[in-house]
Amino acid sequence: MNRSVSTYVPLFMRQFFRLHSTLIALGLLAAATAATAGVEDASGLALNGDYEAALELLDRDDSEAAAILRAELLWTTGEYRDAVRLARRLADSRRATNDARALYGRFLYEEGRFDEAVAVLDPAVEGAEAPHGEARYWRAMAFAAQGRRSRAQLEMEDFIREYNRGQVQSIDELILVGLASHVLENYHDADSSFREVLERDPENQTVRLHWARLFMEKYRPDEALSLLQEVHALNPRDPETLGLLAQAEFQITYDLDRVRAFVESALDVNPNEPNTLEVLATLYMDDRSYGVALETLERVSENFPRRLSTLSLEGAIHYLRGDTEAYERVEAEVLELNPRYGEFYYVVGEFASRNFRYADALQLQERAIEIDGGFWPALASLGVSYSRVGDDGRALQFLQRAFEADPFNVQTYNMVELWESTLNDYRYVEDEEIEGLRYRFHRDERDLLSRYVPDVMRSAYQTYVARYGEEPLMPLSIEVFREAETFGIRSVGVPYAMQHGICFGHVVTSRSPSDGNFNWRQVLEHELSHVFSLQASGNRVPRWFTEGIAEYDTILGNEGWRREHDTAIIRALQREELLSVLDLNRAFVSADRPEAILEAYFQASLTVEYIGERFGYPALIEMLHAWGAGQQTPEVISSVLDWSVEEFDSEFACGLRQHYGSQMNIFEPSPHWFRDHTALAAAARDAPDVARAQAELAWAEFQRGDVGAANAALADAMRLDSRDPYSLFLAGQLAFLSGSAGAAAELFEALVEAGFESPTAHSVMAAVARSDGNLAAAGAHLAAAAELAPTDATIVHEQASVAAEEGDTIAQIGFLDSLARLDQHDVESSLRVAEYALGVEDLERASFFADRAIDIAPFRSDVQALSGRVAARTQRWAVARRDLELALAAGPEDREPLLRALLATYEALSLNEDAERVRRELIE
Repeated sequence: MNRSVSTYVPLFMRQFFRLHSTLIALGLLAAATAATAGVEDASGLALNGDYEAALELLDRDDSEAAAILRAELLWTTGEYRDAVRLARRLADSRRATNDARALYGRFLYEEGRFDEAVAVLDPAVEGAEAPHGEARYWRAMAFAAQGRRSRAQLEMEDFIREYNRGQVQSIDELILVGLASHVLENYHDADSSFREVLERDPENQTVRLHWARLFMEKYRPDEALSLLQEVHALNPRDPETLGLLAQAEFQITYDLDRVRAFVESALDVNPNEPNTLEVLATLYMDDRSYGVALETLERVSENFPRRLSTLSLEGAIHYLRGDTEAYERVEAEVLELNPRYGEFYYVVGEFASRNFRYADALQLQERAIEIDGGFWPALASLGVSYSRVGDDGRALQFLQRAFEADPFNVQTYNMVELWESTLNDYRYVEDEEIEGLRYRFHRDERDLLSRYVPDVMRSAYQTYVARYGEEPLMPLSIEVFREAETFGIRSVGVPYAMQHGICFGHVVTSRSPSDGNFNWRQVLEHELSHVFSLQASGNRVPRWFTEGIAEYDTILGNEGWRREHDTAIIRALQREELLSVLDLNRAFVSADRPEAILEAYFQASLTVEYIGERFGYPALIEMLHAWGAGQQTPEVISSVLDWSVEEFDSEFACGLRQHYGSQMNIFEPSPHWFRDHTALAAAARDAPDVARAQAELAWAEFQRGDVGAANAALADAMRLDSRDPYSLFLAGQLAFLSGSAGAAAELFEALVEAGFESPTAHSVMAAVARSDGNLAAAGAHLAAAAELAPTDATIVHEQASVAAEEGDTIAQIGFLDSLARLDQHDVESSLRVAEYALGVEDLERASFFADRAIDIAPFRSDVQALSGRVAARTQRWAVARRDLELALAAGPEDREPLLRALLATYEALSLNEDAERVRRELIE
């Protein structure tokens, strides 16, 4: 099968393919007849990651093969200067081999010394001998970096032509064909080449790394992760593999503990590994720790001062910090090195977008295209950027160009399909009162959503205009998508997104409420708040603040929309682990567990609410303007609140302790406190007679899922101290989970008798009492649990269930009332309370919960019917007409009560013809 030869000038982006160590690279040692037994032994050691022993062995071998391998291993372990010196000595020798020239030329290329690299590699390619494959590859890469792209392309195409002529025989040559195909963007051919290598050499580690890079670039990090894990199993200390594992884990699992573990392991072997340091810097940039990010990149620049990817990240940091002089200095340096390096603007634009600066991102991606018109990642990002400012036409134009250039881009494919096909089923609806405000609905949902969404958004819009003192720039689109997949693609380019709604400054996207499982009104009002806070801050507001003020804005409109994660905050206060205001942003992007993001939202909300209540809402607006003026968070707090960060943190924590009062005494250990199994196991070994040490080990075993080991450690702990609260709590949990309900109740009772009040303990004792039929005891324990944790919806739900079993309807409704107020997404409780309240003529209560039910499930005809009846009873005629008409259109069996309510509504609205029509139907 012939491989294709590209007719499109390739990007040569991110093609810093390190060939790893010589022994697993292009087989130079295998081909070197002079390779000694010492070299072979050192190669074996290095293959297993024992670089230190390999280098020690090579010290006793003065052959060229040993010197080449030594230079490779020095490079692998981060001794770059020594590696380059040794390679230069080998290449400058009068007896220099092409292997030595290829090695030195590659090092020069990686250092950004492209002219020197070409000069060193020329003799290995143009000499009397057959062209040296590795030297020819790196010379082509150097040509590209010099801007000589046509020459570079011809060189790369030579590898393909030789394959098609049957001149490629060895594994090493086939790897080069794969690399050349990758650079030329012939991805199918690259994939086939790497696959063929593994079929012929199943243990080849190098090709797995190259193949993993291909998958990483072509949006298949899952495939990359599988290959990298195979290499890691063979060599757990290879720094390049560890760095790639960190990238793959970040993209797939977002498990930042694992990401950091791989980063630390890589840097332990090679503290200067550039790719890994760039990953680490990116993590710091995401949480706006720009100073630390720059320090991290400086470690790369010490060895690679001309590395374009590092300079691009530095430029992004200066841009985000507003340091125009530093940004322009880095920009000039990059363009001097490579005048066509559009990736610089692409990288800066991507970080601008990740920091809400969507208009800036658009301009930067346009600049990238000016520099390099064929740079398809910028074309794709430009399409996405236009979609986020509401320009559908230009969005599709650039997305189509990006897809034509790179049909493997899943995000681009999805978005082109969205605009060319899916969005044909959606229509814009212009707001009747606010010019420039528009709504995008599916044609099958347009009629219903048009009756609900515009009124809600118009009201919230007017509230926010008064609150923020300015109107947002137009147009402003509110887009509601029927399918979750469409929402995901429209928002982030892939058919899944965890959020219910997302704001992009001028575009708000949301899932349709057709499933009836979330409060769509709260979501849209929350996202609309972002529009105002982003504009007020010039899109420079930290994420924690824009999320916190959006939460506060919705709470001001409806107290029942408050998030409830009090136990997490109380735990943090008890352990003196409440996040500093400076660390809140990191909590959103560097969560160590899924629930930590929800806790970050809650603390951000509490923080903004604290500022608003203590200093007034205008202080919040002033803070937004201060960020917009380029101030950093410490300056903002100092200039607006007249406090240092330390003073703010202290006052805020003090205010929270006062707010929670007696709840501060609850005892609720969390498994994530005990994640460091290694440290806790060591502590338990060092203190075999200390009950708490053994108890904490038990928790650590439980945290990692080893219940048997947890029980064994618990037995030791309770033998030493049967009243240790950590032991009693965990033992009670384990007993309950294993089905030993009676034992669990006894353990938790002992915990409470020892003076440790726990909502969990009372909840478990309630469950045991309820299973024994003792509803009175169950209710008492649940009441105690609710007093300790009044915002825990799970406890209130159990209270409602017990009241129902007792037949106490009034108590049950009272609990459901509390539950619906705590859980803004609980439609069933709202519906039940509204029905009851209407029946007993408690019309204010009925209206509140009927509205809440509509806020969750407007597509449900039973919800529409109840809301319409309540609205008619309370003479809210417009609402009554809306909901009763929708309910009747669904064809309910019992139409008469709804028709009578609708008749009264039409009469009140003087809609005489409509009223007469309803009268005739009632008579019939």
